[in-house]
Amino acid sequence: MNSQKPKPATFRFKNIGPVKDAEVELGDLTIIAGRNNTGKTYLVYTLYGFLKMWKSRLHREDLLVDGQNFDAEFPDIRSISDQVGREGRASFPLDRKQFRRQQEMVIKSLARSFSKLALRVVFNSQKSDFEGFSIDVNINEDSTSAMHSVKVDFREETSLSIEYDGRNVQISIDEVKNQDRIPDFQSYISHYYGLLLLQDQLPEPFILSAER
Repeated sequence: MNSQKPKPATFRFKNIGPVKDAEVELGDLTIIAGRNNTGKTYLVYTLYGFLKMWKSRLHREDLLVDGQNFDAEFPDIRSISDQVGREGRASFPLDRKQFRRQQEMVIKSLARSFSKLALRVVFNSQKSDFEGFSIDVNINEDSTSAMHSVKVDFREETSLSIEYDGRNVQISIDEVKNQDRIPDFQSYISHYYGLLLLQDQLPEPFILSAER
């Protein structure tokens, strides 16, 4: 993966514990301070849960859980995976504006999916405990000026590579195989294409709590 520093993102929370409406912009160090019982822990655990869980929810079927239609904006992953399985590689054009739109669509769909299905897992509670909750994420800076790449080993002696140079997306495996011999090959491509889109947007979280 590339080594670009994650760009700041802004998170908007509604109806989480005692917090009715709050906005947090992440930086290198983000401090949330306030009086007792004002919702700091709710905000921090919700933010931490989203940042730890988003990668596991990148499969296309999970992104579509809220009914959003990706067909007009996203590549045909089925056809692409078929071509990669047959020939070892595939490519398609994608300009920076399209890349940006896809980033925004995926991150907002992840936020909706997290709000509906995953928050109760973070707090080990019932879905009804968080009625009316929502989290929204906005990307603050455009990170499409640099090259993006993802490479992953997904079976013995076989790796998947996805690269974006600002004009085209290249997807390849290091061996030409029939995709039927690679379990969930289409899901692998879908997942890691989503990771390509968002890898420079969402940081790996670390929480340190303290009381004065």
